Amino acid sequence: RHPATRTFQALRMAVNDELGELRRFLDQILAWLPIGGRLAVITFHSLEDRMVKQAMRHWAEGCRCPRHIPRCVCGHQPEVRILYKKPLQAGPEELAANSRAGSAKLRAVEKIAEDSGS
Repeated sequence: RHPATRTFQALRMAVNDELGELRRFLDQILAWLPIGGRLAVITFHSLEDRMVKQAMRHWAEGCRCPRHIPRCVCGHQPEVRILYKKPLQAGPEELAANSRAGSAKLRAVEKIAEDSGS
C-alpha cells in the first residue's frame, strides 16, 4: 500500500461526511423497511462497521430496563433479527479475484416488528 492511502481515505471520509451520512441512514432506515424486509450493509472501514454493528444490535435487543429491576416494565420488543452472528467476509477465491474486497464486511438483518419510535 502507498503510505498516503490512509491519509487520503481520512480526507475523503471527512470531506464527504461519510460517517454522518451513515448515521443519518441508520437512524431512518427502519421506518422505510417493511416487516419481513431485509437490510444488508457492506462496510469497508472499522468505524463504519462499528456503527452498523451497534445499530443492528440495538434494534435486535429486547427489554431495555435497568439490570436492577427484576421484571421488565418497558415492554420493548426486538425490531429486527440479526441474520449472521459474525459479518460475512470475502473468501480466498474472492480475494484472489478482487484484493480490494479484503476489508469488506457484510452485516444483515430482517425486520420482525414495527419501529417502536426509539
